[in-house]
Parts: sequence; structure tokens; C-alpha cells
Amino acid sequence: MSDIRGKIDRLLEKLDELDFHGEISLDTPLAPMTYYKVGGNASVFIEVGGTVDLVSLKNTIDGLSIPWMLIGGGANLLVSDSGFKGVIIKLAGSFSEIIVDEDKIKIRSGSAVPLLSLVREGSRIGMAGIERLAGIPGSVGGAVYMNAGTFGDYIGGLIESIDILTENNTVTTLKNPDCEFTYRTSRFQKTTEIILGCSVKSEKGDPGKINIEIERRIARRKDTQPIEIPSCGCVFRNPDGCRSAGFFIQEAGLKGTKKGGAEISGKHANFIVNTGHATASDILFLMALARKKVRDLSGINLDPEVRLVGFDKPLEAILDAIEKEEKF
Repeated sequence: MSDIRGKIDRLLEKLDELDFHGEISLDTPLAPMTYYKVGGNASVFIEVGGTVDLVSLKNTIDGLSIPWMLIGGGANLLVSDSGFKGVIIKLAGSFSEIIVDEDKIKIRSGSAVPLLSLVREGSRIGMAGIERLAGIPGSVGGAVYMNAGTFGDYIGGLIESIDILTENNTVTTLKNPDCEFTYRTSRFQKTTEIILGCSVKSEKGDPGKINIEIERRIARRKDTQPIEIPSCGCVFRNPDGCRSAGFFIQEAGLKGTKKGGAEISGKHANFIVNTGHATASDILFLMALARKKVRDLSGINLDPEVRLVGFDKPLEAILDAIEKEEKF
């Protein structure tokens, strides 16, 4: 603990020397920044508004070997009950800008733009396919990272290019094929590259029909998902070539199962919701239980898609340890 505190003190000194422009706060609660509303504090929380300051910050963090993590809208994050011992970075400022080219049916979006804003602008100019993002929470950067989408259509299909900060802290642009988009995955889940923004482009569609489809998809989400209760959305990816993860969890008889303040939703079995005062440990317990029961019943190993913050082990190892300890 004293080691990280010393490094953070040195980080703050160096940033002051560099005339760094950004909002810095210490011992910052992370729970309010996530959809789950659970977890402890970050040693340091830094909001960065421009590329120059982001490069300076990352070079300094890397030079001091301080753990760091970037967060966006917090829609797919589970924060440890003990918080994050390091630097949490959040993009703001110029990363929140959106530029619309109506003639080319193209939008340039910063990573920190709410996904809802991208959907609204896309529907306004008749961007065919933008409806696939309707009702999905979080930021554009988070959606790109997860290759978010609905009903078999994902944001990767709309991406023309992505600007990133490389692992060597230089800015470059990737074309769509370089991003390795597949179901709920992208190259960014395997690297520490930072998504700065993206360009999305599509064919011209009928704005009226697009809006109707957006409303239909939002209504379907409201009818089938517990979106009024804190959660991270679907906890597990759907298995390849078979039924949904929610189907298998329901078949295992786990709908409504509770642990502390967490519950496997009775509305959608692939949602673990925070009914009030849940902890990250409660949620992880139910994840491990669901994975174990589905494996025992169906022989399928469910693959989690939630992102962890502040844990010292990979998610699979944490779930394995809970299964072993609890002997479900």
C-alpha cells in the first residue's frame, strides 16, 4: 500500500511539473460511476480532456509502473469491494465531441460520447443500421471495445475507422479489418490500447422507418430485460451455435436466486441485478453458481463478458475459486 501511495505522490508531482490539464481526485468512489453501483474507491481518478494531456499522463504512469485502467460509461464493469489501487482514467472534453456529415451519412464520434447521442444523430440523418445500438447503455468507446449490439447486429458493422492511443503512447488510426470484430469481442480486449474515437458510416435509410425500428427495439428491451434495476446487462456471452446463456441459466432453475443484495433476475436469467446494497462478492457468487449449474446440467461452460476493476486475478480464476470453496 505504501509503495502505491509513494508512486501516486510522485505522479502528482510530475503532472504538476508538466502543467497537466485534467481533473484529479484522490480516494474516489467508483460505485456511482458504474451501472452496478457496487465497489470501492480508486486511489486516483483522473478525467482527461484532450490527446496531448492523455499522452503526457500515460507516459508518466508507465514510467512509474502504476496500475491504471480506463473506464467509460461504466455499463459493463464490476468494481472490487476493495476498490482499485492505482489510476482510473476517464475521457472527457474533446473526446465528448460528435461531428455529423449528413451528405456522406457519416459520423465522427469521440470515445466519451454517450451511445444514445450517436443513435439519435444517426437516426436523424437516416443512417441505416444505427438501430442496432438502440437502448444500449454506456459510451461509444465502451460499445466499440465490447462490439456492442442487439439481435445479431453489432457496432463493428458500422465502423469505418478508429483512432487509438497505442501501447507505446502514440496516436494512430485503424481501419475496420484491423479491429478484429467478432461476437461481443474486439482486438481492444486483448491489448491496452485506448480508443479515442471512431468514424461510423452507412448507406442512406429512411429516418422514419429507422426511428420506428429504434422504438421497437427499445420496447422489446423494456419488456424482456430488467433495465430499471442496476446491472451490467447480460453477464455471459451466448454459447456458439446454440441457445442463449439466459436459456441455460433458466433451465438450471436459477431465476430469482439471491445472494445478499444480488439476484439472478426473474425477468431475464442472464442478468444479475443489484436489488439494493449488493456487493461485488455477492454478484461474483451468483456468476459462479450459474456457471457451475449450467455446466453440470448442459455441459456448457458459460463465458463471462463483464469487465473487472480492482481484482488481482482473472475472472475465470475468481469463479473457479468460488466454486471450489462453496462446493455448489
